[in-house]
Amino acid sequence: MRIKEEIIFFIENDFIKHTENVVDISMNLADTFHIQNKKALMEAAVFHDFGKIIMIDRLAKRGPLSKTDRKITSLHPNFSISMTGDYISSDAAILILLHHTYIDGTGYPKVISGKELPLQILQASDLYDALNSPRVYRKRSVDGWQEIILKKVGNKDILESLSGLNFKKLPHFYTMSQIVKDKVEHYFGFV
Repeated sequence: MRIKEEIIFFIENDFIKHTENVVDISMNLADTFHIQNKKALMEAAVFHDFGKIIMIDRLAKRGPLSKTDRKITSLHPNFSISMTGDYISSDAAILILLHHTYIDGTGYPKVISGKELPLQILQASDLYDALNSPRVYRKRSVDGWQEIILKKVGNKDILESLSGLNFKKLPHFYTMSQIVKDKVEHYFGFV
């Protein structure tokens, strides 16, 4: 498969589906936990991985990511904020920056732990979908996703809600595929 075809496949089958799943899961959990600032959580869920667009050629390759690819990919929260700064609130930017920082002290780009409920919801939603969905660069990850989420997010109530929630698909009032296509065209000159 040529790189252009690999990138299009990645966008359609990994990036957009993952983003839509994270939005659906996050908004369902926000309803469950009566989150007041759903707008910031929605913005963060929509744009949390947006920075991956500029490294999409690395992520679209078949097979495991190299050490260099993983290191570059760990910068995607910073790139997400840089690329969406005019479109999102400062609360959403903080959630995006910290969505890979975990309570167990692991994570990137900064190793700090977040205990705010909206951040825990975004982290759990992102982890849940990432662990339960295949990627072009790896198979579906695990049995035992519950233990991983509990260790990294540390919120048993969210874990219980994830385990028992029948996710409603939400009407997406944004056109994720068009946003992504515009950015890919901007950076790569094609869609």
